[in-house]
Amino acid sequence: MRRWLEANPGDEFAKEVRAQLTSEPERYAAYTREYLGWGVFALMAR
Repeated sequence: MRRWLEANPGDEFAKEVRAQLTSEPERYAAYTREYLGWGVFALMAR
């Protein structure tokens, strides 16, 4: 999503995508982790 946002900053969905990228880490830590557990994340260069 970050790559798409960097490539399309003026798209009509950019504001919504930016908001989701901001809220998802907190939402995951507060609610989803209880049900799904910890995940394994693959790191990639930005």
